[in-house]
Amino acid sequence: MSLEDFAASQGTAGEKSGKLALDFLYAADLNKYLQDPSLILGEFSLSTADWTVSEVAIKDAGGKVGLTVSLRPRLIRAAKESWLVYKPKITPPTEGEKLAVILSDYQAGYHNQDLHERSCDLIHRLQPDVVVVNGDLLDLPGLSRFRQRPNTHKTVQQCLDAGYSILRDLRLAAPSAEGFVLPGNHEQRLQNKLIEEIPELFGLRTGGSSNLADPVLSVPHLLRLEELGFKWVVGAEGEWPEADLQLSKHLLVMHGWIVRKGAGNSARATLETLRSSVIVGHTHRLALIHHSQWESGPGRRDEAPYMAIEGGTMCDIARTPKTGRHADWQNGFCAVKIRPDGTFVPVTIVYTTRRLFSPW
Repeated sequence: MSLEDFAASQGTAGEKSGKLALDFLYAADLNKYLQDPSLILGEFSLSTADWTVSEVAIKDAGGKVGLTVSLRPRLIRAAKESWLVYKPKITPPTEGEKLAVILSDYQAGYHNQDLHERSCDLIHRLQPDVVVVNGDLLDLPGLSRFRQRPNTHKTVQQCLDAGYSILRDLRLAAPSAEGFVLPGNHEQRLQNKLIEEIPELFGLRTGGSSNLADPVLSVPHLLRLEELGFKWVVGAEGEWPEADLQLSKHLLVMHGWIVRKGAGNSARATLETLRSSVIVGHTHRLALIHHSQWESGPGRRDEAPYMAIEGGTMCDIARTPKTGRHADWQNGFCAVKIRPDGTFVPVTIVYTTRRLFSPW
């Protein structure tokens, strides 16, 4: 069954995220299908570009052992090589409530493709007003000061290609959303490399160009952010760690620079430093904490609790270069409903066992 045939029976794929249940698949070697569920698609002549396996379970049917398989259509199609420029139709958020989705630390080149696709499916259904990529979209291990393993190393070009594909998928999932990309410490690697080793190339522009904000060897230029409808966020004093996005008058988004042991502690330390509710990435941990600030003396006022969120990571935890064998990292991201008065309701969305756990 093609995606088009399935969509005809369900309504369009953009309207419904339906599932298709297949009959038992009996095979002598079930382990290979459990280890690589995508092989099941070939047994039924289904395209991996149109379908993904969402659940596989072993079941005994009358003494015969087989598999029960559930599939779901991919709402984000694999891109064709002829795809060049996407011109999004961005609709600014209205004055009412708005929904923002914030995804951190893809470490493109080492990102979790299944998590990314499921996130795009959810974003497609929610149609948020704002989509934010909160730093470390790229990994760029070749520009790092740390030693790399040749068997897992990703080139700068591989990271750029993967990062571009991620942004394109997000734009296709939410074509009307405002899009923002914040710099992280991994994007800073490119700038540091140029300044330290080839300073003549830092800030290099195309011939005849007077646009100082668009150097050729820069992340926004190399990822073609303007074509994809994403804004590169910089601070008054530079990129990371200064860059932040005022998502509402009560909430900041920034990649972050503080690292403390344990989920939530880095966010708390950032909140106490900034005296503001904040969403941070950087730690690859997922947490939501509350903190009250109090003022003393004449005319004092009692502050409502602040909130700080650590936004998890979109990387493939097993493959991403890291220090130590067992990292205290969690896959997931966060969403925030923002009210007209600037108050907000945050939600952390957890990814585990190849599933997203969210209220939607």
